[in-house]
Order: sequence, then structure tokens, then C-alpha cells
Amino acid sequence: MKVTIEYLIQQPYMNNVKVLCAQNHLRNVVDGISFLEGGSNRLMLLKNTMIMSDTASFLGMPEAELETLLDAYSKTRVSAVCLRSNVDKANLHRITTAAARRNIPILLLPEDTIISSVISGINYEFLYSSGYDLTHSYEDNFIQEMIFAEQDTKMILHRARMMGIRVNEFLCVIMIMPSKNVNIHEFMHQCKIAWGGSSLACTRNNTVMLIGRLTVQYELANKLFHEMAENMAEKLRQKYTNIRITIGIGHCYANVVNLRSSYFNAKTAILAAISNSFQKDVVFYDQLGIYKVLFDIKNRESVYAIRSEIIGPIVKYDHEHQTDFFNTISTYLDSFCSVQDTSKKLNVHYNTIRYRLQKIKEELGWDLFQMEDCTNLVIGIQLNHFLTDEETSTPPSSSHGKDSNVLPRIPDSNN
Repeated sequence: MKVTIEYLIQQPYMNNVKVLCAQNHLRNVVDGISFLEGGSNRLMLLKNTMIMSDTASFLGMPEAELETLLDAYSKTRVSAVCLRSNVDKANLHRITTAAARRNIPILLLPEDTIISSVISGINYEFLYSSGYDLTHSYEDNFIQEMIFAEQDTKMILHRARMMGIRVNEFLCVIMIMPSKNVNIHEFMHQCKIAWGGSSLACTRNNTVMLIGRLTVQYELANKLFHEMAENMAEKLRQKYTNIRITIGIGHCYANVVNLRSSYFNAKTAILAAISNSFQKDVVFYDQLGIYKVLFDIKNRESVYAIRSEIIGPIVKYDHEHQTDFFNTISTYLDSFCSVQDTSKKLNVHYNTIRYRLQKIKEELGWDLFQMEDCTNLVIGIQLNHFLTDEETSTPPSSSHGKDSNVLPRIPDSNN
């Protein structure tokens, strides 16, 4: 793969770059970088080199010297000249006019661009194009550092700035999981296209993690993220008609420091989406309510413990005594604690239900005429319902059985 100017200016480390002239020569190949720092560049240049400098080096150059320098660049087939400054195009007219005559693109980076990040990014592209098998892309490494690495606030802000993320941007993590194994890199590409806005993305365990970016008023950010996620889901369904695609959307934050929180939000939301009982392919963390607790990966041990304490003894008693107490309790609670409605649904006599409720109190200690006991049982039954769905789900790359407490594989800090 050849690295071109056209390709480089689309990368996040060259965010907000402007092309001042020779737009029809952006397919120039780039094989290396050189620098101009005051005065004429007397370095021997290789073909397809991109020159990096600041505008002062060119603006202070006499006309004859500028013409001589650009002639040398043209002869050695310099790919482009990349400048960093807040100077507008009008002040660079002399330079751009001379460069345009020689078909040399002039690129203008914002003054606050961190050149080291640009150099690192371009060098990565050179390695990748040369056939090196790099495990992670530039974006992938950035996302890992932001979410998984322990860093102080200053370092996080510095890395975000290097990637072109501005202080007025809202960020939101979106996780997209196909139900079957696909070409995950192509799938990630399609997700970015379907998202339709500025984003960064990486892949883990057959799941795409996308970071959506918006520069809008705070009141609109969450609403727009939700609308864009729904639109993305619809486009992906049309593209991949034979697979189920589940999507979890985290809360949007105004500070890149909170990106990790949005990641865990999205992780909780996609667990809810995977759950068959939830019956939704697109789940927003902000709309989960109490289920935020149920599906939060950090609460798994407590959730399983609560299910075991509440539901375990009932199921065990039914098994050992051939009773139907679990079904009776579930139906009774679903019937808003009405003995009459419960008897109709179970097709047994009214007094049979009252007898069972009394036996449940005597044998298991649950008084179904007490609000506190009913509340605990509702929670226990709901936990059992959702956890059973998780245990019987088998997303791609998952091999756990129905009795396993292992969750469906999605990106985490250990991968």
C-alpha cells in the first residue's frame, strides 16, 4: 500500500489540515519526511519526501531564494510542503502561488498541532505500508491508552490533543457485535461509514468499539448520539441481512478523561442487548434504569450471589419435594399478588394457592403477604431470568455452557 498525501490528510493526527494549493496533486506518494528550519534547505532530498516546517521559514525568505528552493523541490519530486501556523491563506499568497506553478501541494496545520504526533503517525504509516505486521493501528493504540492504561489527567488530555480531539467535543463509546464471525476489519470500516460522523474505532473479540465525536451544544449531544446510533444500526442491518447486530451505547461526556466511564457504560448496555429477554438490538445505557446494576460487569459476583441466596433454595426444594413453588411464586408476583388471578393462570383452586403460599412461608421463610419479601423475590426472579439468558447465549468466540457464569466475550482491559 502506497502512502499518499490524500491518505495522510484524512488521518486524525493531521486533524483540521488545510490544502492551500495543488489540490489535484494530493495523490503524490510520500516515502519520507524532511525538515526546513530557517534559511534554505541544503539537505540532499530523496524522491517523494514531504517537507515539514513553520511559516516563518518561508515568509522571511527573499523572492529569489524562495523560487530557487521550490525549483529544487520540484526537481526532486517533493510530495508536499506541510506548514504549521495560524497565518491565513492571504498572508501565504506569495508562497502558494509559487508552489502552485510547480504543482507542489502546500498543507497548513493549525498552530496548536503537536508535530511529534504527526511524525509518529506518518512513521507508523511507512511501517505499515512496508509490510510490517503491526498488531494495532494508530487509532487502536490511542483508544487502548485512553481507556485501559492508568494515566494522569494531564497525560490523557495531551494524548487526546495529539489525536485532534478538542476541548469542546462530546465523546461517546459505542460497541457493535455481530452474531456471526465476519471480516471484522471490513465490518469496522462499514460501522464507521454507517456512523456518518467523526469517529475513532478499534476491534476486539469480534466486536467493534467506536468512539463517536460531536461538537454541538450539550443539550443536543445525547439526543444526536442516540439518533446516529439508531441510523447506524439500520444501515448495518441492510448491509448484513443474515446476522443479528447488537449495539450498546454509553453515556456521552464532555471531557476525554471520562472516556473510560463511557466504555464501561457501553459494555453494560451491550450485555443488556445480548440478553434475549431484553428483546432489543440497540440499547442505550442512559435508558437502562435499574438494569444498569443488573448488567454492570463489576457487579457480577454480587448478582450471582443474590440469585443463589434467593432462588437457589426454592429451586432445590422443588426438585427434592416435587413441588411447584418457584412457578407459583413467579405467577403470583406477575399477578400483582392476587391469589384469585394466580389460581386462574395456573388453573388450580383458589384454596390450593393459599395453601402453597402458607407452605412457602413455613418451609422457605418467604411471606408473600409482606411487601419486603415480595420485593426481594421479584428482584431474585428478575436476576435469574437475565442471568439464565446470559448463560445460554453463545455469541461469537464464546464457548461457555449453560451452567457457566462466564459472560459473552466483549472488549475488556485484559485483552
